[in-house]
Amino acid sequence: DIHTSKCKAATDRTTEIFGSPWGKCMSFGDPHIFTFDRQGGPFISAMDAGEFYLVKSDYVDIQGRFGYSKDYPAYAAQVGLAVSGKALNGHTLQLSYQGPQTGYKGFKVLYDGQEILGQLPSQYNSADGALSGKLSEIQRHEFYTVDWDTVVKDG
Repeated sequence: DIHTSKCKAATDRTTEIFGSPWGKCMSFGDPHIFTFDRQGGPFISAMDAGEFYLVKSDYVDIQGRFGYSKDYPAYAAQVGLAVSGKALNGHTLQLSYQGPQTGYKGFKVLYDGQEILGQLPSQYNSADGALSGKLSEIQRHEFYTVDWDTVVKDG
């Protein structure tokens, strides 16, 4: 059961969703949030720092962390994300900016509080099979830029 739809921001990109039930939500920038029930917009803009539920359900909880930075001193930007619940067999996955490096090097990925994917390249598979992940560098020939968006090339 595969559902596809065109991305709202660019009609030449397609999103595939496997299985059901399904839905899409999105959080990006400083922050703009498209909720499951408002796909056509308008998006929610919240400029305050803090931690907020993006998804809260019996199956999965997803929380976003928003904070101020040198680039955005007056508006909070997304600086972290946490996923937990039955979807991960009760484990917790966190991605957050911890610095002091800038850009992607300042981010850490934690699984149940232990750092994973700390080197480039690296791969992780949890013992119970709830999570597998891979960190690799995208080469310049593998993507292109459209307006402000980075798009990974197919094949």
